[in-house]
Amino acid sequence: MNTKVQKGLFAQFGLRWMMAVFLIVSGMIAAIACQYAYQQSRSALLQELDLRLQRVATEYENLVDDFWSLYISVFSHQEDMLFFYRYYSQPADQALPSEEKVELRHILSEMALRDGAVQWIAVYAPVRRVNYIYFTADGALIEMPEDFAYRSELDVKKDRMEIYPVKNVTTSESSYLGLAIAGGVPSYGNLEGSVLANYNINNLVQLCQIESQMESLQFDITADGIPIFSSGQQARQWEGEIQPGTSGVQDSAGQKWYVSTSEICPHGACISYSISWDELVWKASASVRMILFFVVFLWVAAAVVFYQFMVKRIQGEIEVIRGGLARLGSNELDYRLPMNFRQPELTVIAGSINQMAADLQQMIERVYDYELRRKEAELQELQAKFNPHFLYNTLEIFRARCYEHGDEETADLIAQTAANFRSLIGSRNFIPMQEELNASKRYLSLGRARHDDEVEVEYDIDTRVLQFGIIRNVFQPLIENYFEHGYDGEKEENFIRIRGELAEDGLILFEVEDNGQGMPAEEMKQLNERLHAPIRTEQESYGLKNLHQRLRLFYGDPCGLVLCPRAGGGLKVEVRVRQMKVDASAPEGSTEKAAQS
Repeated sequence: MNTKVQKGLFAQFGLRWMMAVFLIVSGMIAAIACQYAYQQSRSALLQELDLRLQRVATEYENLVDDFWSLYISVFSHQEDMLFFYRYYSQPADQALPSEEKVELRHILSEMALRDGAVQWIAVYAPVRRVNYIYFTADGALIEMPEDFAYRSELDVKKDRMEIYPVKNVTTSESSYLGLAIAGGVPSYGNLEGSVLANYNINNLVQLCQIESQMESLQFDITADGIPIFSSGQQARQWEGEIQPGTSGVQDSAGQKWYVSTSEICPHGACISYSISWDELVWKASASVRMILFFVVFLWVAAAVVFYQFMVKRIQGEIEVIRGGLARLGSNELDYRLPMNFRQPELTVIAGSINQMAADLQQMIERVYDYELRRKEAELQELQAKFNPHFLYNTLEIFRARCYEHGDEETADLIAQTAANFRSLIGSRNFIPMQEELNASKRYLSLGRARHDDEVEVEYDIDTRVLQFGIIRNVFQPLIENYFEHGYDGEKEENFIRIRGELAEDGLILFEVEDNGQGMPAEEMKQLNERLHAPIRTEQESYGLKNLHQRLRLFYGDPCGLVLCPRAGGGLKVEVRVRQMKVDASAPEGSTEKAAQS
């Protein structure tokens, strides 16, 4: 190996090794920093959430503990206790009289003054058909409707104090969303009924809102498994039981959540918050992203410096390659680039360019040879076009002599023969359908004349087929095949029938059938297989194989020939071509005359 190449390889190896060490060391430092930053950020975030959870638990505990303060005003007035005793003990089907309503409103307003968070107070006695709700906002006392939001809970109330889920109570004027707490009757004896107070939960809702936006964060309060309050649309359910004062990852509906519960459990309630594990990781990794950004920036800067250094090293050698390409572009194809570059990759490129130049030089020589052969073929084609003119003139002389001697039948046969020759060697490759059918009729007339008109000919062509074109000389090989191999002179009736109709997928189906000698099944199978084989000898370039491959070459798959037995004896050949129209604007003899329909 060249000494310069060896030095270049060694220098490149050293640079790459240094770059790899730098990337590995900086990557390890970045990974340690990211892990530490993530742990610190997540710990701070969870501490903030835990602190907010304790504040929520304290607020809820205060709401529940303040409920009993409502009763102080009642127990301090003997008249109020007597009123409640009558209300809860005496059955009644009618509403309270006006003076009793005024007294009830006064008592309930005094109760509400004990706690500014109370939105309304309801009194419910099962022995009464009509019960009442007092609203603190406007001092209104209304009858409890049948569809009262907490009616079902009041009907089955068992404990002296029960806490009901947050519901929305609406009136004609306003809507009240709050937490409802039901207590016993503030009077003598053990009477059935409840006093239900509804508390404003705005403070509770505000405590559940965190300044750092967390879309999945939700606080839930449950009692005996029943959701009481939720800062989301509905309380989340977990697969296992969550103990107070614990935290960890829980699964719900196939998603991971971080759940933490409060150590404070006022009146048996479980207070918790939950946040999507993915969002928690994303929030905690904010500082990690900054570190990663810095590391990526450092790597990019190092890459730019390394790139500039490498560019200066190889710029001179690239200029050598560029100059060599310029010389090759000036047709100096015998020039070859040197192979002693310091950069091994450039040595490989130079070798490829040298090989390309050698291949290009050989290709130009082959193209030159091909051009000579093409001109020779054009001369032969011009000579071939000249020879038929001599043949046409000779046949015209024969036809005229036959007319002079009164042999009109022979004269007509010679005229049809000349017309067939013109059709076979015409310059156009794609012709109208009617022209090809007329050519087949002329060829059939010659075959019938050979057998004294003993062959019956039948055409059954759908008129819609005539609007399309077809390549030249499709039917002539099929007709010739019938007269050469299918015609049975011992039969009294021989016929050949040509059908044509439109088929699916934009195709035209022709069926050329006869009642001739037919073909054994095995031989027919072998012939169908040989149709697809390439033509290797001049003898194979005529007949059915030639026709099949011309159809495949021009129309593509699935066009071509298929041989099959005819019901009743004989042979049937199916010919499939595409529905293509003749474009009269295309030049004579061009295959571009065919236009897909």
